[in-house]
Amino acid sequence: MRRFMVRVAWAIAALGAAAMPRAASAAEGPQPEVLNLVPDDTDTVFCWGEPRSGSTFQFMAACVASTLKWPNKHVDCDMRKASLNTQKTADVNVVKSHKIPRIIDGRPVYKGNRVVVASTVEEASEPFQKIVDAGIKITFRVTKAQLARNVHLGIALFWEAFALSEEDRATMEEFMHLWDITRRCCGSQASKAWRQKLTSGRIHEKPYHECQAYDLDRVEAMLFDSRFVQQHPEQLFFPDRGMPQWERGMCTRSIEALQSGLGFNGDWLPAEASGP
Repeated sequence: MRRFMVRVAWAIAALGAAAMPRAASAAEGPQPEVLNLVPDDTDTVFCWGEPRSGSTFQFMAACVASTLKWPNKHVDCDMRKASLNTQKTADVNVVKSHKIPRIIDGRPVYKGNRVVVASTVEEASEPFQKIVDAGIKITFRVTKAQLARNVHLGIALFWEAFALSEEDRATMEEFMHLWDITRRCCGSQASKAWRQKLTSGRIHEKPYHECQAYDLDRVEAMLFDSRFVQQHPEQLFFPDRGMPQWERGMCTRSIEALQSGLGFNGDWLPAEASGP
């Protein structure tokens, strides 16, 4: 285990220490707010957030944490089945939506424990009140500012709430750092600043975007070789088209598409992908 954690730390550092978010310390910035631990009999992990607020990052973190917490259960991660009334298809369902009405859908939700994850929050915000009024328990919260300050905070929020073992924490951190780089630098949901760099050769928005500091082909290879993907290849979820279909070499192909003017959420992936 110790050797694995050393390997994780070395691999992340080798990708470009200057470009990686720094780990949090006790005196540095806001810490993750964990209101409760995720119950063992949870059947739904719901992720909610405004568009471009870090909600997809949290969805993936919830998917990974759920898969690691319940290795003997069927964990289904899906961005499409947003209504709690229609998506109870697995032992544990991890879902995401940008719109609160899609959660409640005007009908009573089925009974059972559930978790609501919010990526952008205000204590008195109307969407949260709708969730509370529906009898859905909010287990923990994180803000976009926290994620922007330090991605490690977002990862730590989940492993603390899901009470993951030390080994599972290392597995999750390795995967999430690599996935986060790939998610922001490849595919049709790549960041706006990186898209500008690829199409015009310069970045119009500050701060400097770190994608150009990475060997993205190497990052992608490390993602596929990560412990989590080796153990759970079915959960290598990527946001394009909302289904698990990322395959080796797609980062290069997506960058070529971005350079040719691929728009945000544009259609570029093949109809079928071979998977990891």
